[in-house]
Amino acid sequence: MEKRERQLLAALQGASCLTADQLAALLNVSNRTVRTAIKNLSQLLPANGARIEVRRGNGYCLRIDEPSCFETFCRSIQEQQQEQFLPNSSEERIRYVLDYLLNASEYVKTEDLSEMLYISRRTLADDMKTVEKLLAEYNLTLKKKPGYGIKVEGDEMHLRLCIATYAAGYRNPCEETDILSQIAEIVRASLQESNLYVSEPAFQNLVVHIFIAIKRVEDGHYIPLSVDMIQMAELQKEMKAAKMLVEALEQRFSFRFPEAEQHYIAIHLAGKQFMEVRESDTGNLVISHEISCLVTDMLQAVYEAFHFDFRNDLELRMSLCQHIVPLAIRLQYGLKLKNPMLREIKERYALAYMMALQACSIIATYCQKQLSEDESGYFALAFALALERKKSRIAKKNVLLVCASGKGSAQLMLYRYQEEFGSYINHIEACDVNHIAQKDLTQFDYIFTTVPIPIRVPVPIQEVEYFLEEQDIKVVKKVLTNRSAGSVRRYYCPEFFLTGLDFKTKEEILSYMCQHIEKRQEMPPGFFESVMKREHLSSTDFGNLAAMPHPFEALSETTFVCVGILKEPVLWGTREVQIVFLTAIENKENRDLQRFYQVTSKLLLNSGYIHELLQKQEFSVLEEILAGIELEIDNRRE
Repeated sequence: MEKRERQLLAALQGASCLTADQLAALLNVSNRTVRTAIKNLSQLLPANGARIEVRRGNGYCLRIDEPSCFETFCRSIQEQQQEQFLPNSSEERIRYVLDYLLNASEYVKTEDLSEMLYISRRTLADDMKTVEKLLAEYNLTLKKKPGYGIKVEGDEMHLRLCIATYAAGYRNPCEETDILSQIAEIVRASLQESNLYVSEPAFQNLVVHIFIAIKRVEDGHYIPLSVDMIQMAELQKEMKAAKMLVEALEQRFSFRFPEAEQHYIAIHLAGKQFMEVRESDTGNLVISHEISCLVTDMLQAVYEAFHFDFRNDLELRMSLCQHIVPLAIRLQYGLKLKNPMLREIKERYALAYMMALQACSIIATYCQKQLSEDESGYFALAFALALERKKSRIAKKNVLLVCASGKGSAQLMLYRYQEEFGSYINHIEACDVNHIAQKDLTQFDYIFTTVPIPIRVPVPIQEVEYFLEEQDIKVVKKVLTNRSAGSVRRYYCPEFFLTGLDFKTKEEILSYMCQHIEKRQEMPPGFFESVMKREHLSSTDFGNLAAMPHPFEALSETTFVCVGILKEPVLWGTREVQIVFLTAIENKENRDLQRFYQVTSKLLLNSGYIHELLQKQEFSVLEEILAGIELEIDNRRE
């Protein structure tokens, strides 16, 4: 069996159902790769006591028809894996070493590790630097004892959280299939009876943590009962569910859980559940004044950065408040909540994701703890819904019509537009191209023109034919209903496309790019300082060697992007960056920002596009890529 099929089988075990998108996110592969692996597994499993069932709307489920046959099959896979597996990349070695050290009860000699992996001690030493950084994220350290070797040290709770991330997913759980299935069954029943709701990824994570807890207690490793854990008793609903869960687990496995383990499970329940208000719930959901004020600051920060005003959106406020309640538990205890939809959120709801990053920077400042991209992704979904609600309430637009010449022809065009698009237009004027510079263009939302406009204007432009044909009518309606407001290429220009930048830090890069902008375009004071303020709150690297920094506040009169390509990558936060999209957002609401972020995020997340830009370093290449992405998006809408 190939590695991909083994990973897929492991992912399906202990879960009720997983969609292709969730599996793709968990395995870090494409949907197509998932479907191929599903097809291969479907051919292999029936002869070994199991099958993959497809449930409409829910995804793929593993069904075990003959447990003994399937267990034999899993054991053979594990034996083959132990015989055949040898990490052949730095990333694989790091995960292998983490798994080995986290499950080791005694000191491990580095020479034994290097011999086991068939690598030099120098290569292992380089990998161990990353291992120590990853352990530090969980407040764990590597204790080094001369003559004995190395050993992971830290409190039991942090050890378990690290094991769940790096070791539990790496170990093949086939031999534990029955235990995981039984735990999943008990957890699901307890949650239903307690009227608690968790997402499917959170459910799987909870099952894994309980599995790890059982194994650790069996090996004599216990969670100490701290003051913080005792305070969990205030969360009566979670404690009641945890008690019920523990009693069912003890009965099923003839196993005694210490009292602290019950509190440990309650912490996971409180940190993983979504605070949904249901008709069947009794009592009121109480949002504290502290959380309410925090959400007010979050929405104010979003308004200042993007000039989208959600401050009076009660539905969004409640959604954010409800999400912060379990988030506070996760931050307090260092719990990780994986977001399997993160890449899709970044791509499909890019503006909402950027808004979430801005909002989460306020939480990070308040709690003095950095939020992960996964957490920001969940907040992005709330902002995406709020943006959709705004979109459904289409505001009438102010339009300027521009013709080649002649007052009479301009007036005829004006009457035609009033007749055809009157329900979408608040105010409309017409002028010839020679008088456009005399107009106060800040009063208009869009310009429709029959001729090229020779000057730079701060308003979206859509070229149209003088006589409206059916296709022209469709295009104009798309613009006026915000389905499309012209090409995002207008936000990019050759004078803001910089190559060959030779700097060592992001501060040097951003200082140079801000100075370049200020020499060519009037900007308010404090532009660079505002960009750095945003960077200090949380990093703006997108991964994939790309970053998208922007000011903390919307300072510019227009929206534009300055692209900078570096000679060599620099460390931007936790990842390296070689291409920078410094974005300035105009200081008024621009509904076309959704399209701008959607197109730009597709570029940033596509390694092929980034590689092409880094290789060719030409503005025309950037234009071609943007045009191709826009065409793809528009074709999907048709």
